[in-house]
Amino acid sequence: DDFRAGQQALSNRIDAVQALLKQVQEAAKDAAQQGASMQEVVVMNARIEELQV
Repeated sequence: DDFRAGQQALSNRIDAVQALLKQVQEAAKDAAQQGASMQEVVVMNARIEELQV
């Protein structure tokens, strides 16, 4: 049961990170389309890379 609970917690955490990654990617895309400054795009891309590790 402890193993199952641990597996479920890990699965939930992975799902949460994937959802956050999708939000960050969408925000980066929107910012780029709206002509955001290059610095903002670089920061968002860095956040995406951190989440993908």
